[in-house]
Amino acid sequence: MTDIEIAKRLVRTEHSASSRGKEFNMTFKKMKALLSTKTCYITGVELQTEDEKADNYLTLERLDNEQGYIDSNVVACSSYINKKKGDLTVQEVKDIYNAMKKKKIL
Repeated sequence: MTDIEIAKRLVRTEHSASSRGKEFNMTFKKMKALLSTKTCYITGVELQTEDEKADNYLTLERLDNEQGYIDSNVVACSSYINKKKGDLTVQEVKDIYNAMKKKKIL
């Protein structure tokens, strides 16, 4: 991913945060690191960046929904988990995911 693509994603994320009234304080360096992440922070599944419709598409997830998009609060996450997370904590999602995996539901 080029620096221009990373900068565009940073601007889109800032715009999205602003339109939802969320604090935005992410650095270019953090965005670059997030976009080069290979696995989902929550599930460990391999992430991809080409097909936005794929379940394992790399999205940004806030660890604490009460906080905004600040460097210490954002991780790379699969789009599937991001959509399902809702207001659950990251630990709650991890626990549910691991339980489902253990019971071979996934």
